[in-house]
This record gives sequence, structure tokens and C-alpha cells, in this order.
Amino acid sequence: MTIFNTSRSGKNGKVWQGNARTIFKSLKQANISPVVSIRNVDNSWNQSWALQLNPPRHQKDWNEWWEQVFATVYWLNVRNDYRVDDWEIHSEPENRDRGWDGTRADYFELVKVAKDAIDFVYKTY
Repeated sequence: MTIFNTSRSGKNGKVWQGNARTIFKSLKQANISPVVSIRNVDNSWNQSWALQLNPPRHQKDWNEWWEQVFATVYWLNVRNDYRVDDWEIHSEPENRDRGWDGTRADYFELVKVAKDAIDFVYKTY
């Protein structure tokens, strides 16, 4: 799952060496509400281990997706209070070049499972 990916940000030695904490803390301090894209692979088809989950096929795959979404939302909003409330599930899922390899029905299920995980964080914490 990609929260922030510097691999497309520039040439080696010339990319910003910051991290997610710096970004989200700065956005919060500036009263900027980010939109976070939650994905199981990026548009370069990385991480290679995640390709088997694109799309999820078995219940354990769906459980893994739910857990990843939960962990992302929990880390951002419960552990760190970054106030991230806008979520995008993949980016342009109808465009295979953006990293999604499932059908439209698979995508709708991916969104439903992600929504369940996000709602669980908000209701529980």
C-alpha cells in the first residue's frame, strides 16, 4: 500500500529525503486537508509481493487488504492525529497503467472492504 512514494519524485541524489511524518505534520500545521490514495500496488506495479493481492482473490487476501487499510487510517488518525479524512482507493482504477489489475466488480468490492476498515477506525477510536 502506498501512502507516499518518493521513487517518482526525481533523480537519485536529488529527491527529498523526508518522510510521511514530516509531510502530514506540515499539512496539519498549515490547516491543509490531504487526500490519501490507498493502493495495494503503485502504477509501477510495485511492491512485487503485493501483485498476488491485485486484485484480492481469497478471503485471506481480503483480510490482508482490510488490515492494511485499517493500519493506515489508524496510524494517520489515532496514533498521530493528522486528521486525514479524505480517502481515494487507487487512482483511476479503470486505467490499468495506474496499477489496478482487477475488474470493475473487483474494484467495487475493494472499495467496500476499504470503507468497512475506515469506518471501523472512526467508530472504534
